[in-house]
Amino acid sequence: MSSQFSPIDEVQILCRFCGKITEAHLDRCIAGNGKVVDRNSVFEYYCTRCMKTFCFSGTDILEQRKGPLELDELRHYAPSEHFFIGEVIHHKQFKESGTVVGNDHGSPSKIVVNFPKNGLRKLVQDM
Repeated sequence: MSSQFSPIDEVQILCRFCGKITEAHLDRCIAGNGKVVDRNSVFEYYCTRCMKTFCFSGTDILEQRKGPLELDELRHYAPSEHFFIGEVIHHKQFKESGTVVGNDHGSPSKIVVNFPKNGLRKLVQDM
């Protein structure tokens, strides 16, 4: 049995339509089994800049948090890990933290991370 899942309502995203990093808002949830919203569901977000909508699987979106992120909860980047859109990760080589703003399901799977000093970078995940 799947457990319920509550995705983040607002997320910084690299919009595939306008090509800018912008705020996206959750528009609606489409339950995979028609009844329970879980990680297998699809979530539709819209770009606040161009107003276009796009969908993400629950396996790609960060779950809504109850409180602020603690420093010890920050995950370190490793190519073998899976990361979620909206998650803040630390890259040891770049010596800075960035926010996951997009993903690419090619082979290998990649995430797009926005670093304050290093800008947008594509990083491998799930190796």
